[in-house]
Amino acid sequence: IAGSMAFAFKNQEIIAFPGFLGEGPIRGLLTEQGFKMRSTWLFEAFRIDGTAWGVHFTQAIKQLEAVTEQDPVLIWASENAAEQFGLRLVCNLLASKDCPVYFFFFF
Repeated sequence: IAGSMAFAFKNQEIIAFPGFLGEGPIRGLLTEQGFKMRSTWLFEAFRIDGTAWGVHFTQAIKQLEAVTEQDPVLIWASENAAEQFGLRLVCNLLASKDCPVYFFFFF
């Protein structure tokens, strides 16, 4: 979906989290231990390279951390577990910032 979003919102930065946020351990995901536990689980459950997943996840976190108070943020989500978790994760990471946040939900 990130590719479609980039096409639709030309000249706007798109921050996309890697898939599989709806399954597996998420406790402490933003800590080193939680991150390693999830990477290991992804490999054991799906044979997904936890290193590649980790690079994409870390990149998305860094992009969110770089959001300034002048940057409007549009969060696009549906009602599935993966996107609802992503929505809450993004809201948690943006909680300390005073930037305008808009939500678009599709069901």
